[in-house]
Amino acid sequence: MTLAILARQFGHADGEGFANPRYLRGIDHRINYYVFRDNAYYADEQGVRRKYVSQRAIIDAWSEVGGLYLSIAHAGHGIMSSPAAGEIMAARVLGQPLSDPAFADFNVDAPYADYDRGGLSKD
Repeated sequence: MTLAILARQFGHADGEGFANPRYLRGIDHRINYYVFRDNAYYADEQGVRRKYVSQRAIIDAWSEVGGLYLSIAHAGHGIMSSPAAGEIMAARVLGQPLSDPAFADFNVDAPYADYDRGGLSKD
């Protein structure tokens, strides 16, 4: 029932659901629950941008679908990060400033954060 209401709210055709290409652009889903940013990069010593697999959660509004907010890619740490994710999401939905400037690292368009590389990836 909930999905049917969401589909109607976002103007999906019958049977289209979340297969709509608006949801699939810019974010890639890998096996299981890992999601990575297609815009993640760091600058090497020569200033050249190098892409890398980001493991940073994305907690932000999705600009291509009005009213859609994302809280994804917590890489298995969702239960531990849920209080902060809830605080970030509440600020986003209510149009309030973030309580901690570091929370901006979870924006959809944030390309790099110092603590992002390594961990579960081979980087």
